Amino acid sequence: MLAAWKQNRLTDLVVVGVATLMLSIPSFWLGLILLLVFGVKLGWLPVVGFVGFGEDPLVAAGYVVLPVATLVLVEVGVLTRMARAATIDVLRLDYISHARAKGLSEFTVMRRHALPNAFAPTLTLVGLVLGNLLGGIAVIETVFTLPGLGRLLVEAIFQRDYPVVQGVMLFVAAIYVEVNLLVDLAYSAFDPRVTAE
Repeated sequence: MLAAWKQNRLTDLVVVGVATLMLSIPSFWLGLILLLVFGVKLGWLPVVGFVGFGEDPLVAAGYVVLPVATLVLVEVGVLTRMARAATIDVLRLDYISHARAKGLSEFTVMRRHALPNAFAPTLTLVGLVLGNLLGGIAVIETVFTLPGLGRLLVEAIFQRDYPVVQGVMLFVAAIYVEVNLLVDLAYSAFDPRVTAE
């Protein structure tokens, strides 16, 4: 929203540039770069291994910081560009001009009038991105040597264990459908034009 508000200025160029860069970087390469910088060079986070949250939650959190950061950074470019485009479209509408003409502050116009209407298309994309994360998690789990659903699926494919492949795919499909259902139900909370009826 900040990039849309400051359209064609330095802030907009920086936000769009960073978002485009995040879109362009493959997740496995970004994961390797994060491992190299924060694990090997700086030594802030562990590089190899895994500790379960049941054993030691604090140590386990250290092991998942880099994989989660990789997933978030890759997908944030898509969401940023969508939110910017939706906000630019909303800022051109008449009721925004009317709100400004009434003397409302720019912050109030953005928060009360632009955000609820611009967030609806972005919310749809959030559901799709969460579904894509399930598909891309296998690569991240392989790069960070984490045990998980993605690696289970890859190993089952290599071993031709079809019941496990079918079970994992059914589970992923069910999660994808549930996430999209929750996103559709959340529309009424964010978009004033949609009711939960």
